[in-house]
Amino acid sequence: MKNDLFLKALRCENFGPRPPVWLMRQAGRYLPEYQALKKHKSLDELFHDKDSIVKITKLPVDILNVDAAILFADILHVVKALGFSVNFPKTGPQITPVLENPDEIEKIQLRDTKSIFQFLASSIETLKQDLEIPLIGFCGGPFTVASYILEHGHKGSLVKTKKWLYSYPQHFHVLLQKITDATIEYLNLQIESGVDALQIFDSWAGGLAKEEFQIFALPYLKQILAAVQKKVPVILFCRGSCLFAKEIAELKPQGISFDWQLPMNELRALVPKEIAIQGNLDPLILTAPFHVIETKTKELLKSMQKDPGFIVNLGHGMLPYLFVDAAKQLIKTVQEGL
Repeated sequence: MKNDLFLKALRCENFGPRPPVWLMRQAGRYLPEYQALKKHKSLDELFHDKDSIVKITKLPVDILNVDAAILFADILHVVKALGFSVNFPKTGPQITPVLENPDEIEKIQLRDTKSIFQFLASSIETLKQDLEIPLIGFCGGPFTVASYILEHGHKGSLVKTKKWLYSYPQHFHVLLQKITDATIEYLNLQIESGVDALQIFDSWAGGLAKEEFQIFALPYLKQILAAVQKKVPVILFCRGSCLFAKEIAELKPQGISFDWQLPMNELRALVPKEIAIQGNLDPLILTAPFHVIETKTKELLKSMQKDPGFIVNLGHGMLPYLFVDAAKQLIKTVQEGL
């Protein structure tokens, strides 16, 4: 591996002239090359075709020159290990069967993850043969995955999810535990196949009040960390992570990825120095003129100067309508340094 800047920063050992940079959802719909591939294959086909997975994972590496690659996959892959099916119509992901009765949760059984995800394991092994930067594997947080199952895949107000959380808390915990068990197996498969680090995207946990976050999100994230973090470093991300900085830090992940609600240097004061921090530019900065992108990026770099555990990223993922050239400007500004 020629460029291990990302892994050094995750260990809080990057004493070089600049921090590493990569972008959440960097292999996605904003890339014309990705859109060209989608003209010939459905999203579901792309997710399960090894050649497509390898090609799309590498796209931002070649186009943007980022310091880490992230596996092209979906956070809903894991539900297949629990007997659900996932389809990707234009309206968004749909998960079947739909859970209508809390008692149905008891019938959910974990299946053979190695056979189900052989296509992903093979893709990781192929990627590791010639990537010269670290490869990040990932999963969804148990609460987030549960919300997709209960909302039938549709994200938004979490009405059904919160109804189950408040009305059937014991059943909801059973569902979260089954997802957690499946997720640990899913991540171990990624580790065994060669990923260098993992990121947990518990995006929808940011919609919880602090008490519910502590009850329905943190214990399951803690289980996952205990199972995998001795093998590879793990970054935790959720929307509203700035609000839960102290609680997330108490789990002692190797890294925390923050949204843009608070300045990064203020967040650093809330997080122990042995935990790396990642973020936290507003993705919509990439709609601005290049000089604004450069100014905002340099302000972030200056505020975090000489921090050996800092990774530049967005506060959330790349959006379909953001511009490739804007992303290039961000990356270039970081790599040129102050």
